Amino acid sequence: MKIKIIKNIPLIKLYRPILSKKILVTLHEFIMDYAKISFTFY
Repeated sequence: MKIKIIKNIPLIKLYRPILSKKILVTLHEFIMDYAKISFTFY
């Protein structure tokens, strides 16, 4: 059990930047879509 956790820590560190990048991209896309909607209303 302890060995598995130790082995998984580097993977988490490796995947964290990728996940944060994906979150930023999706957030940016959401903001852009929201801006388009707000522009169509005005």
